[in-house]
Amino acid sequence: MICLDFEHINALNYKDYINASSLNGYEGLNSFIDTCDAWYKGDSSFEFQTSGSTSRPKIITFHRSQVEASCKQTIDYFGLNKGDKLLLCLPLSYVAGKMMLLRAIVGGFKLFLSEDNKFPWSGLNETIDFGAMVPMQLDRLENREQSLKIRHLLLGGAPLQSRHISQIKDLGLKAYQSFGMTETLSHFAMKRLFLNEEAYTLLPNVKIKYGNDNVLSVIVPWIKNDWLQTDDVVEIQGVNKFIWKGRQSNVINSGGVKLHPESIESKLQSFFSSRAYFIYSLPSSKYGEKIGLFIEGAPINNIENQLSSCLSSKERPKAVYYIPQFKYSTAGKLLKRESAQSVISDL
Repeated sequence: MICLDFEHINALNYKDYINASSLNGYEGLNSFIDTCDAWYKGDSSFEFQTSGSTSRPKIITFHRSQVEASCKQTIDYFGLNKGDKLLLCLPLSYVAGKMMLLRAIVGGFKLFLSEDNKFPWSGLNETIDFGAMVPMQLDRLENREQSLKIRHLLLGGAPLQSRHISQIKDLGLKAYQSFGMTETLSHFAMKRLFLNEEAYTLLPNVKIKYGNDNVLSVIVPWIKNDWLQTDDVVEIQGVNKFIWKGRQSNVINSGGVKLHPESIESKLQSFFSSRAYFIYSLPSSKYGEKIGLFIEGAPINNIENQLSSCLSSKERPKAVYYIPQFKYSTAGKLLKRESAQSVISDL
């Protein structure tokens, strides 16, 4: 682990601190230096790249005041204080990693940088006050001793599987699931997994509504006082809670019946507790689209019976494919289309 103490780093000495650290072999060195340069030189705008999970990757620019306000929202929510320890084990090329660095700068925290993001737990010798990971990194957690090394763990970037929920419960991990996107400059709602919460709760002063097909719109006041329509289908509960159902762009229209892949995936969790899997749309000459199930690893015996026991006839996959290993982005997100194309070339 590499540590930089931002409680004592400022515009006059940050280059000396960086040069004196062992950052030379750090994978995100250039992005790290660029971000520090931009902040300490007083740049008024900061660029963030979207992950491309809902559309083509693009660059979004935010004002310095928006970045600082977003950092303070997270700092306040988790009750962090100057000198606390943060973990950076996500790529700096995307919003989650870049914001963790900026939170350390804004809050005056000690920032620990993982030298191998695939195995962030292995080099964790310090007790960390706040860290963020994707579900794939949680899979590397081996025991309760490791889980106690992080006081607050934020999980995001991809849906959690049933094995992750069990892991959080069994190991006593104080984990939260975040909801947000690059366009909202990180999260605007939280779910406390250690309390078995099913709904996300909005951060203070955030407003939500939904329109056609229950697609979520949100006002994140520290970013912009205008409604931003998302790609997310939700069920709103009261004034400050909602349950996520899936993405509008992922809806499978099979013979006029609209099906959410994420809802079908959630019903299959008990059968695939140790397997990665996903639902994806396949072309159909009869229905326009049909449901395909993709499973990582070796074939499963009698899978049709298992699927019939928990899915309605309309939800059942019309084809099942096995893939030795799924494809993931550098940020740890499952690449469904690319994974499916490894066995079906005409998607």
